[in-house]
Amino acid sequence: MLSGVALGAAAFPGLSAAASPAPGTSLDGGQFGLSGDGSTSNDAHFAAAFATLERQSGGVLRLAPGTYQFSQPLVLPGGTVIEGAGMAVTTLRCTGDVVGVSFSSNRSRCGLRALSLEGSGKKGTGLQIGDHDFTGNHHVRDVLIRDWAVGCRLAGALWTTFDSVTFDGNGRGLDFNAGWSSGYSTTVAFRQCVFSANDYGGVTASHTPIMSSSISWLGCTIERNCRADPARYPQMAFASGDYGISGFVIDGCYFEAGGKPPPDAIHVNGLRCGSISNCNFYDSAYAIRDTAGGAASYIAIFGNRFVGSTVQNLRFERDTEIIAYCNADGGATSTLSGPRSGSLAAAALHSQAVNEGYWAPTLVGSVHAGAHTYLKQTGHYSRIGNQLTIHAHVVMDRIDRAMRGNLLIGGLPVISAGRCGLSAVVSISASGLSHTSGCSSFHGLIAPNATTVDIVEGGSGMRRSGVPAANIGAGAELMLSATYVV
Repeated sequence: MLSGVALGAAAFPGLSAAASPAPGTSLDGGQFGLSGDGSTSNDAHFAAAFATLERQSGGVLRLAPGTYQFSQPLVLPGGTVIEGAGMAVTTLRCTGDVVGVSFSSNRSRCGLRALSLEGSGKKGTGLQIGDHDFTGNHHVRDVLIRDWAVGCRLAGALWTTFDSVTFDGNGRGLDFNAGWSSGYSTTVAFRQCVFSANDYGGVTASHTPIMSSSISWLGCTIERNCRADPARYPQMAFASGDYGISGFVIDGCYFEAGGKPPPDAIHVNGLRCGSISNCNFYDSAYAIRDTAGGAASYIAIFGNRFVGSTVQNLRFERDTEIIAYCNADGGATSTLSGPRSGSLAAAALHSQAVNEGYWAPTLVGSVHAGAHTYLKQTGHYSRIGNQLTIHAHVVMDRIDRAMRGNLLIGGLPVISAGRCGLSAVVSISASGLSHTSGCSSFHGLIAPNATTVDIVEGGSGMRRSGVPAANIGAGAELMLSATYVV
């Protein structure tokens, strides 16, 4: 897919230019006869303005407050921005069943600012980005798009940003609908946008022949969509088959069903490598789920709050590596049964903590410890979850013969767990330590809830027993290693 991006960019050099028109290129719509009286047809006037903007390689076409009626597609020249006096203050109203505004292929740096783009009777497409090839470096800001069959169609959009754009009262709010068999969109961001009251979904996917990539929704509101058939359509969907988006982010968004029966909030079919995080989900059927076809994979779902899900919060039955953690479930259940998928509680995350350090092993007697001196006294440990691995090396200098009882190694860095009453076996290599008659090998045991290693010995036909303190001599050397549960 990267080659497709490179090919699309190479097809029109303008994509490497600055994203904003050059200063000093503003044109007033009035000088071309554009009328905002709500009834005059402005088709010829827009054509005249665009011809001038084409000759001067773009600029800003400024429209005063009013409603500017038109019936033919407004195909913006490269580098052209239409700027109004404010959302719902300046309105572009289309009366035809056409594409209202087009950022067409092989053109770049187009934009809409501070206006409303209205259709008529939910016909046509409000804004289309790309058609038979790619187009990019566009910016749409402070725009209301409403009353279209499709509010915005992404047919081949590159490096495009939507800031504070409202998609309201359309058939489909935003639609991924590639314009050709290898079309897709990439690096598109929706920031503080609203997708509301769209009949078939706030975000939909009519034609996705290959994966789009790097698409983000940040701080958006998605609410009251799918009233045409809430049982069939989710508020957000991304794939028409197996292919959706690779590399996506949905972060800090607000979802609300706004009616009964509620729709699902998100269908993740076709999503790969991304995250859904820090969102609020209110009153969905399923908040986030898969459906038949186009399995999702490698998705992290975290920091979300689910309230009032009528069926489940999450449902992933076939999907690979879906990980959910640190979510507030609101009492509803979740199913994550696909390969390498599951939910992690905070305790489970903590149990996988990794750390390491040093400890000081000591030779002691079980009855009287004794006070010895050492030529070497080093220990190291590493911990992964609840498994602790230790290594130690002790070389004795002077032995305190007041030591009594059996020999122990003290100073373990972490107390052993008391599960199942089982002791951990310690491997010991020793010199300067004599065997009791009949014994031929040394090893160690770490009992449950202990901070010491019992040094024991045994042999053929001999029962295991502790090693008496008297068996160790001056200059004795012990090396040991073990793994035990903590």
